[in-house]
Amino acid sequence: MKSGNLSLEGISKVFDAIGNPRRLEMFLYVVNEGPTSIDELFENSALDIEGSTKTFHLNRLRGTGLILAERIDGYRLRLTANPSRISEAMNSLETIMKGEKENERDSPIGYENVQELS
Repeated sequence: MKSGNLSLEGISKVFDAIGNPRRLEMFLYVVNEGPTSIDELFENSALDIEGSTKTFHLNRLRGTGLILAERIDGYRLRLTANPSRISEAMNSLETIMKGEKENERDSPIGYENVQELS
């Protein structure tokens, strides 16, 4: 099912990304500090985890569009937060929920008995 800008899978990925405390902390660091390099993020955030784990979490944030990366100087990345992605996920979820309520009213057997196949 696709509604609004994000599919159910996309919505789930955004909420999963910020649902992890370490990823949320990284995201909020970039939101509060503004554009930053990976080195600054890893050195200045309070995360007490290995570099490879930080990279894993950063890649999850980038994969959902919550953190955008722009290459500068040919090799370094500048990270920018994209908090509007959370609003996009919320709006998409709200649109889907409204659509399902309409389906529930229109269904003669009741929505709880209807399963959607993806």
